[in-house]
Amino acid sequence: MSLQNKLDWVEKMEAMVEEQFDASIKIFQNLPEDALLFSDAGEWSIAACLDHLNSYSSHYMPRIKKALKHDELAMNDFPVEKSWIGSYFIRMMEPKEDGKKYKAIKKHLPNLNTLDPYKNVADFIQALEELDAILQLAKKCDPNKGKVTSSLSPLIRLKPVDAIEFVLVHNKRHLVQAKKQIKKFQNKGVPERN
Repeated sequence: MSLQNKLDWVEKMEAMVEEQFDASIKIFQNLPEDALLFSDAGEWSIAACLDHLNSYSSHYMPRIKKALKHDELAMNDFPVEKSWIGSYFIRMMEPKEDGKKYKAIKKHLPNLNTLDPYKNVADFIQALEELDAILQLAKKCDPNKGKVTSSLSPLIRLKPVDAIEFVLVHNKRHLVQAKKQIKKFQNKGVPERN
């Protein structure tokens, strides 16, 4: 895998956090409850997408923090290098127009009957704030060191650099899905053109 300047990588991750934070504040937080809960043709609602992402954040955030805290250093010029397995998972999650759909593992299935969709939005925003704090910590560490257990299996362990980027790309994938639900909600009841 190729080496990348750590501060450039952190800036790229911070930009992804900022973009996701803006979407959450400007779009999702201001939607009516029925839009957050709207689901077309059995697809996940916006609230369900965010609940799914919150589940991943609950798994990865404490493990990433723990891995990074074991390696706080005064120097911060370590290049980052993603592992082959981390790069594979990141590529797999990249949103693509005709991309492959993956079935969520049972422990990350969303609650489809949430009573408070605004809590899902608030929890997602809080997770992004936590991720931003983790990126500040990563500036002082070597994010190549340490291991983060994957949510798929305790046998799969990622570098913190892999886990951080995986979480952000996975978020991006499901935010694209959530935004599609907004369009479908806005168009419901509008007759289709032939």
